Amino acid sequence: MGPSSYDVQNVIDILKRTPEVLVLVVEGLSEDLLRSSEDEDTFSPADVVGHLAYVDEVPWRARLTCFRDEGDERVLPGVDRFAFRERYRNRSIAEQLEIFARSRSDNLAILRDLIDRDALEDEAQHPEFGAHLNQIKRVVAKQFRDAVGPWRRYLRILES
Repeated sequence: MGPSSYDVQNVIDILKRTPEVLVLVVEGLSEDLLRSSEDEDTFSPADVVGHLAYVDEVPWRARLTCFRDEGDERVLPGVDRFAFRERYRNRSIAEQLEIFARSRSDNLAILRDLIDRDALEDEAQHPEFGAHLNQIKRVVAKQFRDAVGPWRRYLRILES
């Protein structure tokens, strides 16, 4: 049994709001905070914005159209997690946020078309990555680890 229309609408509502939430999370952050990461293997908040813009603009659209255009054997296109660095090298964070919002809106139209075609039961293999907004929160919070002094033990995000 597939997801109910209520469940699907909740997911669409969340996907639709994600660009707005991302703007609220990163707007006003200093350049230092935008460029800070947990370590050399993780994304900074600026990297997360670029990654999300790229993934929505290129691979997510390709994956959605894969369901719309292909037959039963679906192999989703791969994702170069770092392609955003070259693609948006000369773009500001604001421009990348605009790209993300526009791409997300376009992709939701494709998703709604798939829903209308009753294609949500279709399957394909794809890689999964963690929640990006949580990564931004952890990176920003950890920049203040020492500044919170004895309160650190009450701020679990600093230990995640």
